[in-house]
Amino acid sequence: MLICENLEGTLAEFFTLRESIFDFQFDLVDALTNVIRGNIAQKLASSIKGKNKVLDVYDLIRGFFMKHYRLQSNIYLYCNILQYKYHGKRNKLCPTSGFFDYNKLDRLTEIKDPQYYKQDRYVFIPTSPEHPGDSGYINLPSLAAGNQVTFQLPRNRTWLMENKWVAYDEVIAPFVNSIKIYLPLGDYKDAQKQHTLTTTTITNDLGSFSHHNKDVRYILPSNRGSYITTYEEGHRNCPEEEMADPYGLCDRIPKLCDSTTQAVTPILRPTILSTWKLSYSITSGSRRLKWIAPKPASKLYLIAKVSLLMTRVVAHEKNITCKFEYDTRSLGGNYAVTCCREGNQHFIRWKNICVDCPKKSTSHLGGYYCERNE
Repeated sequence: MLICENLEGTLAEFFTLRESIFDFQFDLVDALTNVIRGNIAQKLASSIKGKNKVLDVYDLIRGFFMKHYRLQSNIYLYCNILQYKYHGKRNKLCPTSGFFDYNKLDRLTEIKDPQYYKQDRYVFIPTSPEHPGDSGYINLPSLAAGNQVTFQLPRNRTWLMENKWVAYDEVIAPFVNSIKIYLPLGDYKDAQKQHTLTTTTITNDLGSFSHHNKDVRYILPSNRGSYITTYEEGHRNCPEEEMADPYGLCDRIPKLCDSTTQAVTPILRPTILSTWKLSYSITSGSRRLKWIAPKPASKLYLIAKVSLLMTRVVAHEKNITCKFEYDTRSLGGNYAVTCCREGNQHFIRWKNICVDCPKKSTSHLGGYYCERNE
């Protein structure tokens, strides 16, 4: 019989019992979990064939060092990626030798990518070597034969400035956001008579230098970037506004219908000092056509439109920020070409003069180059 004077103690015992039951159900779940784990482990152990080998202290030490080595390797790789993105400048948190201090790991992962600004410009690529061992040119006969050609711009700042890849105050190699290469024709008489689709594909291969004056070469990831340019000639109803042919500054040649779509951005963009591979195809409907390639008797430069990403860095000799305004007339990028309309001449850009074409050749594209007479 429950009487009032015993009620307080009885309720206390009740609450204690209820709490014990509450705690017990968690202990029960833990106990059941341990039983299940033990049962699974026993079944897995019985399925292992061969002798059971107990790990000794050497195996444990070996495993520890392998784990430590992988982590250190990944940190060095991450630091190398940061160094590449910052144009060869290594962060102070990144080791150059020895082991990385794990206490700095949080600070290392907080480093953000540099701020870039984009600039579009037209650039030139030679189609013949300019000196022994030259790799900064596109082998025109090989490309015309349908082969994939490889080229790498020289790490020569004067050459890069002359061909408009960098400006006077730019001291680093810009990253390439996009690149479009257009192919000239040796004969434009039939350019409007049929509808043709030209596709040029350029991929960066091997490694890339981030600075024109540093010897460190960075091996980019395996998913190398591909830049595809697709344009049409003889198009009657271009869905976009037609663009002037880059080679038509001094001559009346048909406009182009550029139907290039935005390419997938690679994890690491190449710089202009990457090794590049170029190929092309020309079709009309379902037919594959042969490129009416130029046969130059003088220097011929292919024209490419590039979109470059640059960081705001200070130049070597001047305390200024490298942001440059380009003359946007003509083709939109400091495109220094003068037409040669007098006689059979072609223009030499670096001398800014018109000179006579070689014998058995004819001025082509308003003096852009001289075409060999057949």
